[in-house]
Amino acid sequence: MELKLNKYQNQTQNQKQRLSQMQQMSLRILQMNVEELENTLQKAVESNPAIDIIDDSPYQEKKQIDYDLLINYQIQEETLEQNFLWQLHTYPESIDIDLGEFLIYSIDDNGFLTLSKEEISNITNKTTQEINKTIELLNTFEPVGCFCTSIKESLLTQLKTKGYENSLSFAIIKNHYRELLDGSFKAIQQQTRCTQVEINEALKIITECNPKPGSSFANKTNYIHPDIKIEIIDGDFVIKTTQTTQIRLNTQYVNNKDLQQYIKPLQKEAKRLIESVTLRNNTLIRLSEYIIQNQYSFFKNYGNIQPLMMKDAADTLQLHESTISRCISHKYLEFGNSIYPLKSFFPGKSGNAYSENTILTHLKTIIKNENRESPYSDQKLAELINKMGFQVARRTIQKYRKMLNRVTK
Repeated sequence: MELKLNKYQNQTQNQKQRLSQMQQMSLRILQMNVEELENTLQKAVESNPAIDIIDDSPYQEKKQIDYDLLINYQIQEETLEQNFLWQLHTYPESIDIDLGEFLIYSIDDNGFLTLSKEEISNITNKTTQEINKTIELLNTFEPVGCFCTSIKESLLTQLKTKGYENSLSFAIIKNHYRELLDGSFKAIQQQTRCTQVEINEALKIITECNPKPGSSFANKTNYIHPDIKIEIIDGDFVIKTTQTTQIRLNTQYVNNKDLQQYIKPLQKEAKRLIESVTLRNNTLIRLSEYIIQNQYSFFKNYGNIQPLMMKDAADTLQLHESTISRCISHKYLEFGNSIYPLKSFFPGKSGNAYSENTILTHLKTIIKNENRESPYSDQKLAELINKMGFQVARRTIQKYRKMLNRVTK
């Protein structure tokens, strides 16, 4: 009876995983910027015979690159801290901003906390309950899996977020982590009473997680490739995606009965990829239309960016807020010979959240390079920041400086 129940549970679990394959691929494709998408499509074309390149696709003849534009936009890539600060200041629900900022400045390059909860409590005078609540909210930020104290905890967080909390993959990490690290897959198979196929499927899901989720934010300089291009033609806004590799299903093998067993799974994979790319591009275009409508003064006369929340876009477009977050993450928009992060069009309620993150970054740089024997006063720092184009009061500089000093001590 036990074996039958176990087998039924595994079958149900596998069915759920199969049902979510399309959704999981769509989310991965949606989060990719255009450069990552191009690489993914080119690899898919090379490895999957069921995928064909459309004859007039620019894949075989790369489009002319505007090198002058690229040179103008050789910029410093967003840091992990900046990424989380932006998400913190635009978070639509109640959250402890001060504690959130402290936690953000307490993670290493891989996204893991460098302080214990006891140390955090002693420094911030926050209770363990308050710390756990804020960490739980920060765990929902992209990239998922940060603000943990170990790789094991991070992997469990990522699997839980992806909907695999009741899966074999989750159970392996939670209960058989040591065997997994040792490569004792037969021991895991015996202890879980699962087949080799089920173990392999579970391991595949685990490998899709990032053991060092913050490592994708490298401190390097890259050229920016816009994902969306907006032009004004005859008074109308024209929106285009910049994806150059166009793919379709290869119908060459459809009537070949001898290859059906081999080609059918590849065709399903190809269909999922094509549908996911189409969904990504349609979502980007819909979001761009929404941005134009709600930031019309900017696109018409280069006016000021208006206060705007991701939640507003999600409600209007009838999408989940996490979908909007994935859609704008690491993506850029080209308009009028300039390139803008999609994030910059969602500055939050006050209209200055994105600027606050930028100010904080500049302030850290100035303080780091100041004369230790004669440090700048708060008023002098405010003057230097204001010369960069930001309007900041001395008391705001004082607040930021205290926070930075508290974190670095």
